[in-house]
Amino acid sequence: MAALESMVVYELGYGGSVTDLSETKVVVETVVLGCKDATIFEGSREEMELIVRVAACHAVIMGDETSRGAIIERVADFLGTLPSDVGGSPLYISLMAPFLIGGPSTSAALLLGLGITDPVVINTLMPISLKDLMAAVQLHKETDIPLPEIVREMGLAKG
Repeated sequence: MAALESMVVYELGYGGSVTDLSETKVVVETVVLGCKDATIFEGSREEMELIVRVAACHAVIMGDETSRGAIIERVADFLGTLPSDVGGSPLYISLMAPFLIGGPSTSAALLLGLGITDPVVINTLMPISLKDLMAAVQLHKETDIPLPEIVREMGLAKG
């Protein structure tokens, strides 16, 4: 679970992209402040099964114009709510966009990788921070309690 959390929260969540994918290996490249970093996740097929599924879902989401367009639209809507001296700053947008785009797409990839395909459930869980969502996923994997129920009990779900 630690490798999955590292990939989800610290690599894909910061705007990383999957550059290599096999049954036993995932390579994620992240660019932050102009520095490129490649992180390799490698293990047996059994160890890598969920990591590979989540990485594959993320690659598909980021490669699909419709999905990416919807995510970028959500980010633009968010930036529009900020004061114009912050939200309208090209420097701020260029620095924050990877983080803002990385979060929703990574949440969706994580949920799809877990086999959650109900759009209502995905839309309910996507706004939760990646760290909180990973904590809920870990409880879900350890207890087999449905993820939406765990999120509700943790007080993370809105409504």
